[in-house]
Amino acid sequence: TMASRCPSCRKFVASKKCCNGLCKPCCHKTPNALDCPKHRASLGASSSSAPQRPRTSSSMPTLRRRISPLMMSQIRMQMEMAARQRVNGVPETFRHQFRVFSIAHANGYRTDMEEGDKIILPQSAMVELGQCNVTWPMTFKLMNPQFDCFTHCGVMEFTAPEHVAYLPRWLMASLDLKDNEIADLTSVNLVKGNYVKLQAYSTRFVTVEDPKAILQASLQRLTCLTTGATIRVKHGSECFRFEVVETKPQRAINVVDADLNVDFCAPKDYKEPSTGREATSSSTGTTRKASPEETATGDESCGVWGEGKTR
Repeated sequence: TMASRCPSCRKFVASKKCCNGLCKPCCHKTPNALDCPKHRASLGASSSSAPQRPRTSSSMPTLRRRISPLMMSQIRMQMEMAARQRVNGVPETFRHQFRVFSIAHANGYRTDMEEGDKIILPQSAMVELGQCNVTWPMTFKLMNPQFDCFTHCGVMEFTAPEHVAYLPRWLMASLDLKDNEIADLTSVNLVKGNYVKLQAYSTRFVTVEDPKAILQASLQRLTCLTTGATIRVKHGSECFRFEVVETKPQRAINVVDADLNVDFCAPKDYKEPSTGREATSSSTGTTRKASPEETATGDESCGVWGEGKTR
């Protein structure tokens, strides 16, 4: 059979595979030129006269990207967190990492800023905390990620530079933090405390005048107490350290305006007196044990740091 001429131009040979039954130039001029399996591949920039139509979703190529299981789990966690926030209306916690410096670097530094456990955060933290589920006074869990040790603290003001937190020097020392190191900060809602047991590092504190009043004044400057943490009590030019042995009702408590019962353990450097006193006779060189009356009299001095309770 002879090849048929194009019915449109009568000049070129029509293709049998063309859906329109036309030659290539005439097929390019039709509205459905993109649907022709024979001529759509040759439809290029040279065929400027051919009508163009926008590609539909069925004609667009499908792009497939392989997603790793780790990325899928992260996406799933973000979707679950977003769903909880939509249900609750507010984020659950404030959690960020800050580069810490001594509070002596803060603008308007005063020496009394070193006394308590309050830190200085950036202004952006205040904005984000206002959108979180936090209670007043704001309390935070402060952790050194390098050694996995932590304590709790409060906030003084929001005037620090972005991504920077200013801490009292003694608070940095308790976590073995140095200037320009990273610390994790997480908002927590602590319960009101009613009991704490403290242990002094040195017996020197008992020799100062009115140690009970000094300790009460120092506790009023604190926002929270953590079991196992170390706090500082300053009296004049001297600084005394105390270990928080126990707190109730939880291991971390809020002590702002709290009716707190305070117990004491014997200081860490306290040594028990000997139970027997040896008396040496200058004439005979013999030794004797102390009498029960002498031993009882000597043990009375141990009650200074015995279990006592203050209000």
